[in-house]
Formats: sequence, C-alpha cells, structure tokens
Amino acid sequence: MRFKIAQSPQVCGIRSTRGNREVNEDRYQRSLIRLGEQDAVYLAVFDGHGGSRASDYCSAHLHSNIEAQYRSLMRTNSANQKDDPSLLELGIQRAFIETDRSFLATHSTESLDGTTASVCILQNVPEVRLDDGSQSHVTLTVGHVGDSRILLCGRDGKARQISVDHHPSVPEEHDRIIQNGGFIERDAFGDDALMGMSANSRAIGVARLKHWKGKGCGLTAEPLVKMLHISNWDLFLVLLTDGITTVMTNQEVVDLVKYYKDPTSAAIGIVDYAEQCGTRDNSTALVLRLAGWPLSQSLLSITKDFSLNRRRYRLGNSVGGRSDASSNLGQDESGEYAVVPYEQAIIDLFDTLGKDIGSAAFLEDASYSSSVRSIGRLSSSELLRSIQSSGLIIWDSEKGDALDPHEVVDHLFHTSWSDADEVEEPLSHGRALSAADLLKAFKNATKWRLLRAQK
Repeated sequence: MRFKIAQSPQVCGIRSTRGNREVNEDRYQRSLIRLGEQDAVYLAVFDGHGGSRASDYCSAHLHSNIEAQYRSLMRTNSANQKDDPSLLELGIQRAFIETDRSFLATHSTESLDGTTASVCILQNVPEVRLDDGSQSHVTLTVGHVGDSRILLCGRDGKARQISVDHHPSVPEEHDRIIQNGGFIERDAFGDDALMGMSANSRAIGVARLKHWKGKGCGLTAEPLVKMLHISNWDLFLVLLTDGITTVMTNQEVVDLVKYYKDPTSAAIGIVDYAEQCGTRDNSTALVLRLAGWPLSQSLLSITKDFSLNRRRYRLGNSVGGRSDASSNLGQDESGEYAVVPYEQAIIDLFDTLGKDIGSAAFLEDASYSSSVRSIGRLSSSELLRSIQSSGLIIWDSEKGDALDPHEVVDHLFHTSWSDADEVEEPLSHGRALSAADLLKAFKNATKWRLLRAQK
C-alpha cells in the first residue's frame, strides 16, 4: 500500500460539488495512516450541516486521532494482543468521541454546526480463506455516524450497504433518544427530526443538542464500528453523502460505476447522474478500486446492470424531463443506452480529436467557476466532427427525440448563459469553446440528456 493514494486516479476517484447550494460543506479525506508498523489506507467523507466548521475539523483531525488512539492501545496491551483487530475498532470508537469532545470544547453551546462521518480503513493481513471459496488479504474497518453511506460491490454486482443510516426513525435510535429525554418531530413531508432540528441521530458537533438543558437529548457521536474481510473477488467500495443517496438507490450507484474503466470517471458519473436526477444538495462520491476490478476495463463483462430499466425511466422523468421521452427511449430496439456524464462526454469529445483538455483543473474543480479554463478549445467544425465521430447522442427530453449534431453545435455556439440562466450576448461562430465553456452550456441545457448506445 505504499503509494500516494490522492495521486492515483486509477485506484481512488473523488468528486465533490456544491449542487445548488451557495457553498459546499462536504469534505473528504483519502490518505495513508500509520497503524503500528504498517501503513493503512484511510478514506472518509463528511457531510457538514449548519456550516462547514465541523466537517473541516474532522477532515483535518479525525485520522490523526485514530492513529493516536491506536498507538495508546498498542502501548497498554500485551504483545500477544497487538494483532487483535478489536484494538483498531476500539481506537476508532475512542477517536470519534475525542474528536467530538475537542470540537465542542472550542465552539459555542448554541452552535448547530455538525457533520456526519463515514470512515474506511483498509489493512493488509495474512491470507484468510472465506466461506465462498475466495481469499482475503485485506480487512476493512468502518467507523460511521450519520446518514452518509458506505457501499461495497462484490462479484455478484449487488450493492451491499456497510453503514447504517442514523435517522431518528430507526427503532434503536428512537428508543435511545426517548430514554435520554429527547423528542422527535415529523414534518409535513413525513421526515423525522431530532428535537425538530436534526435529521441525524448521531453526529459530530451540533453543540446545542449535545448540551440540551445541560444533559443532552440523545444525539451522540458514538460510531457504528465493524470489521470485515475484503475478498479478492470484491470489485469496489463507494462512499457517498446524502446529496446522492436521496435521489439514487444503492443499486443505481453501484450499477453506474460498472460502465467506467477507472474510479475517477465513476465518481464523476455518480455525481453527474445525481444532478440529472434533480439533487440540489452538496454531493460527494468517493470510489476505490478493489482487487476484482481489472485495470482499464469496465465491469459489465463481469457482472450485469441490475437497474438499467429504472434509470431509463428516471432519465425522462427527472428535472426537465418528460415521461414520454423515457418511454420512447425504453422502446428503442437498436440497443441499450447509458447516460454519459457531462464531464466524461466532454473528455471524449476532446479525445476524439486528440486535443489536450487540461484534465487536472477540469476534473478537480468542484464549483465550475469561470476560473477553470482548459488548454484545448474546439471550433464549431471541430465540435461537429467530434460529436459525429464519438457516438454521443444528445437527447432532447422535451421533444422526445435525438437532436441533429448540426442543431447542437448551432445552439452551443449561439448561446451562452450566466449563472442565473439568463441569456447573454450570443457567441460568435468564430469562437472556439473550452471544456469549461461546454460544461457550462451542457449543464444549462436542462432538457438535454447525453447518451451512448451500449454495444
């Protein structure tokens, strides 16, 4: 595991955007941490609410607190206990509590600034043979509070949720809240909230509820902690914030990843599809390649897409879509279609002509600000040729039909948009568009869906 995971897009991919919110309060961390005499992979996502101070704090300190707690336990346990996996589980539990305590100590007792925390730690271990006949050389230890999610996809292609959504409506959470003097309010949409303020029953921070009437109300930072073996057949791991999980099922997330050859493209695809499904919240997806995912290959040769028909339907019924468009798409006999994320489509358009997109800046920016500029640009004739050669289909969900590439290019080169979606001055035909220009244009053409036929 001796590599820089943050600089290995073929191993670990991340995408985080603010959606329609003013700021992005989601945070993430991917790094190596030191546990005893070996390095371990540390992955985490934090969904801040009421501000970003708690998610910032956890991103900066939780991993080092886990290291410190583990070192302390190693010093106080006998030599024959030092390989006991329960030491790490206890260290994670103590680190969550300590991180919460130290954060609360520096903030007003009236603060509502808090965060979820979903942490994965992967360690090399001696070979273990599992019940299904596969082998394992890696353990996954999870620490989790809140409603971010951790999903594992095995060789069967099914989504397995490792975390638990800590909502007040969950029976165990409900009972603890009532026993600690708290109450739960249900709004007109049927959503439960702890003390009418928090959608989560476990979180780091949220001082007002932790100090409610001097004794609290059942909100806790005590994490769910579990350990499992990762099989050499397992395909990938996904960490998500609820900007994605409120509009996508676990299986939809997992099935979408199968179309991509690397985790970075997959993370982009998840967030982009969630936006097409209408999410307005901050959205973060982190995808880690496991041993069962061959390099430079999609996973459709190993397992199938279980939610294709569902996504076909949602394609026409999401924001800006129409059910009749979805129906036409679903009845097409020429082949099956997959949604192409905006970013991936633009990468393909540039790659078709061998143009440099300036991918580092293009892929890492989360705000799509005007400062993100690409190295390469496409003229109108180049864009037309690229669309025709790449096999990209621009589907107009209002018309219920695919657009002619000439119509697409004409539209893109004659219209630009402001952040408020108001038409500005037309672009001249002589102007060449960068990847950032195309991204902005595609995202504002809300009736369009980008598709590609599956062979």
